[in-house]
Amino acid sequence: MVVANATSSTSGRKNVGGVSTTELRRTVIDQMIREKGWVVNDFEKHIDGKKVYVVVAKSPSQSGAVKSRIFYFTESKGQIYGLSTVAPDDSSSQIANRSQKLVKSLKASKGAVQSAKKD
Repeated sequence: MVVANATSSTSGRKNVGGVSTTELRRTVIDQMIREKGWVVNDFEKHIDGKKVYVVVAKSPSQSGAVKSRIFYFTESKGQIYGLSTVAPDDSSSQIANRSQKLVKSLKASKGAVQSAKKD
């Protein structure tokens, strides 16, 4: 999903494609408030040389079990892309590995971006 157009602003604050990580984190916080969830952590990392902002969150499922939520934000070709994953808390690392492959595809893609599907 395209979140925003990248800008050339680099005012010293942490940003992805010119969009402040504070603004990106706020979008996740707003979503977690709607879902009665919470943000656990946020950090920047590099995936295949591409700067990626990651927000880790948790939210309750309808059954009451806790779901892991991971949100990735990165810039590619002048657009800010957001990817979010939802998984049972005990399988979040497996989903994170698959999601990082999708983020890598943004860098390698010359056209269409691959999409993830549930196995």
